[in-house]
Amino acid sequence: MRKRLFRSIVALLLATCTAFSASAGTASCTFDGVVAEVEALLARYPAIPGAGLQLGYADEIVFERYWGSYGADTVVPIASATKLLSATALMTVVDEGLIDLDASVDRYLPQFEGAKGTMTVRQMFSHTAGMPNNAQLLNSRVLNARNGLTLEEAVDLLACCEPLLYSPGEGFAYGGASMHIAGRVAEVVTGQDWFDLFLERLGEPLDLQTTDYNGLGVTRNYRIAGGAQANLRDYGRVAQLLLAEGRFGDRRVLSQAAVRAMRADNVGDLPILYAPPQVPQPVRYGIGGWLNEDDGTVAGLTSPGAFGFTPWVDDDLGYYAVLMVEDSNTQVAPFAASIREEARAVFDNAWCGEQPRAVTDQPGLWFDRSRPGHGLDLQRYGNSYGGIFYTYDATGAPEWYWLDLVQTDQHLKGSLLRFENQGDQEMLNAVASPVGTVELNFSETNRCGAGSASFDWSVNEESGAWCIEPLLTTESLPRTNSNGTWWNGSADSGWGLSVYADAEQSVRIIYYYDENGVPVWAFGQEPAGASRFEILAMTGYCRDCPVAEVLGESIGFYQGVVPGPIREGESGGPAAALELVNWTRPSFVPRILSNPAW
Repeated sequence: MRKRLFRSIVALLLATCTAFSASAGTASCTFDGVVAEVEALLARYPAIPGAGLQLGYADEIVFERYWGSYGADTVVPIASATKLLSATALMTVVDEGLIDLDASVDRYLPQFEGAKGTMTVRQMFSHTAGMPNNAQLLNSRVLNARNGLTLEEAVDLLACCEPLLYSPGEGFAYGGASMHIAGRVAEVVTGQDWFDLFLERLGEPLDLQTTDYNGLGVTRNYRIAGGAQANLRDYGRVAQLLLAEGRFGDRRVLSQAAVRAMRADNVGDLPILYAPPQVPQPVRYGIGGWLNEDDGTVAGLTSPGAFGFTPWVDDDLGYYAVLMVEDSNTQVAPFAASIREEARAVFDNAWCGEQPRAVTDQPGLWFDRSRPGHGLDLQRYGNSYGGIFYTYDATGAPEWYWLDLVQTDQHLKGSLLRFENQGDQEMLNAVASPVGTVELNFSETNRCGAGSASFDWSVNEESGAWCIEPLLTTESLPRTNSNGTWWNGSADSGWGLSVYADAEQSVRIIYYYDENGVPVWAFGQEPAGASRFEILAMTGYCRDCPVAEVLGESIGFYQGVVPGPIREGESGGPAAALELVNWTRPSFVPRILSNPAW
């Protein structure tokens, strides 16, 4: 009974959320204006063999269509759209601490001397390093895919024989030579060939099926700034990753800080020595992509290629787009701008997804500053939300409740469920009963203000109206983390642990049952990276009592690291041990229950 009931709650949440989103999803969005602009492009230039367009959110494709001879398997050279692709791969190396964006290149490539040795990777990936643009290179063939060179050999030529156009950091000149050099830096610090590191760091996590650097010919002189080829769906996955600030599905590939660095302008008031004529003014460039829209406002990253392939990530409206075409960007650019305008008109007026809009980008532990010691572990489970309310009863003893939530717009409403174990501690029989209600409001107009959420709850005869905020913000999280709700699988369901860590601290909250089957919780906190946690039984104050000191008494330990996102039914992962007074699991493999790696 326990097993069936606990799993049915998650299933109920999924079913409820799916039903809601289906009624408020793509049916409210039509992309007729977008389609008309693509068809106008093909009618104006009938020699173009076809086109493809994908639009979507961070976790969902909402529109995909092909025209002419193009289909899902069509692969085209993407020219300068490669810059954004390469920048994303490069930033995974930065995340690992192997590259300092602001260190001089001579730290990594000592063959660069004098002023050229002072170029930084940030400058090299934002066209402010001083290298000439492609047309001004003395050896124009150094970037050629078919020149018989490797990337290493080509960069050695740039080091010895290509003078700077201007002093590093003193201007902007769009080109590919400096990105070539940065790509070689990545090879040196990882000990890998560029394409091998690309496959390992982006290709495998994003399941890219067609993307390589042979768009201008089979080569090992990978043209970091312009040589890739891809199909529509591959590039769409990269755009989804950037829109989700480094998360792809249930995996974190890039840190939020890395994506935000990519979106930060590196041009400012620098003199513009060269920019393509179709680029909007003022020129704004991040790491690997342009930042400004046609009206000069900053909305997100874009990186159109010379052949018309055009991706963009609209952080303002929270969608991405990829236009696949192979022609001339001079001809395509006006139509791409019109497509973007039509798409923005749609996304600005409706939610177009079958999945519900995320209520917050800060899942995890939330708390009310005026009620320290109580907290809420809010998580996403599939397309739905659920959570655990960690609190205290009338005597100050710890207790927890499960939040059974249904989403409506930016609100979460539902029941508070109290679980009790009617079995023994080896063979659980956790039975749930509704004991109250809960409502969370994450809208900008909630009574608690921006960055917070209102949390209204009732438990039996008690009620409260709290203002909660995230305990750990996503900005403070490391690139890879195991934060979320974990359990021991369906065969031992009804208990588990909330796991949280940032760069400095790591937390384990164990939710379980005492010897009488009453739901209780215990807490452990250690420095980041710890594998052994002293677990404390907490004593606090009730939800509507005056604030009092929260005390902890040692009752045992948790030993073991939390592995990567191992799901129910998957094998592998290191075993952990939990030894508490009246609760032991001497050897178990924690498995992720919530959506991991936020």
